[in-house]
Amino acid sequence: PIYFGNFYSCVQCKFVLHETCANISRKIYHPIHPHQLILAPEGRYDDVTCSACDRLIPADCFSYECAKEECNFQLHVQCATTSEPLVHGSHAHPLFLTTKPEVWGSCRVCSLKIKETFNCIECDDFSLCFQCATIPPKVRYKHDTHILTLFYGEDKSTTMMHWCEVSERKIEINKWFYTCDQYCCVTLHIKCLIGRDLYMKPGSSLFFYGKHVDVLSNNHLMSRPICAKSVNHCPHKIAFQCFGLIACSLECLGGCYWMFRDWTLYSCHLLNAVIHLSPLTSRKRRNW
Repeated sequence: PIYFGNFYSCVQCKFVLHETCANISRKIYHPIHPHQLILAPEGRYDDVTCSACDRLIPADCFSYECAKEECNFQLHVQCATTSEPLVHGSHAHPLFLTTKPEVWGSCRVCSLKIKETFNCIECDDFSLCFQCATIPPKVRYKHDTHILTLFYGEDKSTTMMHWCEVSERKIEINKWFYTCDQYCCVTLHIKCLIGRDLYMKPGSSLFFYGKHVDVLSNNHLMSRPICAKSVNHCPHKIAFQCFGLIACSLECLGGCYWMFRDWTLYSCHLLNAVIHLSPLTSRKRRNW
């Protein structure tokens, strides 16, 4: 969703584009990759994740791809435009990409082990991954008229308690969450508000194992769809549909894909065996 800033919209269809996205560079260099990156209007056919944040890249979304054909490096536009020095609201000092190529860092916020992190050169104990660095600092919530702000946690010693408006579960006070600054007392988990897959919107699509996957909305029906892999209701804001199956995540969809593939192969082999053995079986029955 577009919350702030100017944007362009087509008068004949629903195509919308941020003004900043319309003016981004066609070719760039990024500190975490040695080759030139080229702006691509559509995602690749067989690779669906960003090389920096590991989030999904929609098939119809802008992204930067490596100019070399044999290189599979690609970035979200958000990650490509996030560079050093990074001034982030969660830390007092600017952050830099100082990680050595052979060293994997740990994000201070999500504890994710990842190769590329923004690090503080003054503290030596604060690192931030691309996934946390690109979480929107301000968003809107449909049940609040005010803008919600990303809150970077408090000391555990505080006695104040917060509860998520969506999941109705307790919010850990030392974790990041969204809150209203206008005394509305609205607090939400990050994933409950913006979803698990930040850049995937209902109606978009992506490629998975070379197959076209549709992204479905998961909050407009009376009952959420049941995941074909876990056989539970899909808990996230979106669901994925491919080869007639609905799953709550690509992990579940991948499991369904291999189960479906293995069962198909098994069924084909079984059918061939039955066809091949049927004359012998008939001959044996005649001898009886």
